[in-house]
Amino acid sequence: MNDEVLAIIPARYGSKGVKNKNIRIINGKPLISHTIDFAKKSKLIDKIVVSSNDSKVMKLCKNINVDYIERPSNLCQDDSLVIDAIRYTLDFLKEEKKYIPQVIVLLECTSPIRSLDDLELAIHEVKNNNFDSSTSFKKSEVSPNRLWKIINNNPKPYIDNANPFLSRQKQPQAFKLTGQFYVLSNLILKNNQDSKSLMLGKVFPVISSTSYEIDIDYEEDLILAEQIIKNLL
Repeated sequence: MNDEVLAIIPARYGSKGVKNKNIRIINGKPLISHTIDFAKKSKLIDKIVVSSNDSKVMKLCKNINVDYIERPSNLCQDDSLVIDAIRYTLDFLKEEKKYIPQVIVLLECTSPIRSLDDLELAIHEVKNNNFDSSTSFKKSEVSPNRLWKIINNNPKPYIDNANPFLSRQKQPQAFKLTGQFYVLSNLILKNNQDSKSLMLGKVFPVISSTSYEIDIDYEEDLILAEQIIKNLL
């Protein structure tokens, strides 16, 4: 196994919330291009591969000289898991290109707002074998003790015995998974063949330094992402 870092960018066709989401124009260029350009900025990423079944995405990759792998249709369903697309990509590269990376970075097009410093910190920790995997988190604005459930029209604290009426300062702090990036060693993925999670082994949590993070699922998310990106430039 060599010591290279591979970035995989998944971009399947068939988004229901936003049609042709990965190639929609955001601030002057396709959504996927924001993630490709971000990956190119990293001095720690050695190879970039787009995984897609979208002919328009593959054509874009060809035009800008970015490697792509055509993903089979059974891995492009609404309930398909990205970890299976990663495994397919790794198997293809091993069999067809004799390429086996040490570290895998997942960058999803739907989370275009990221910090390069955050990502490279995660890569550094995994590549140096301090951790098996890493991903980004952000402090939640809402404490888990202030979440509610409604059963038979009766509101109750979501967590049994929680006291939602304590002051904010006395409530426990929660963190949310931002999805801005995932980093993991090829070895830990190989050793967890049945896992559906990308958080494997000893996980290094990176507390996101970005002021904003967004996961694009709907048209309004696309509009918001464009405004945030414009403000960051």
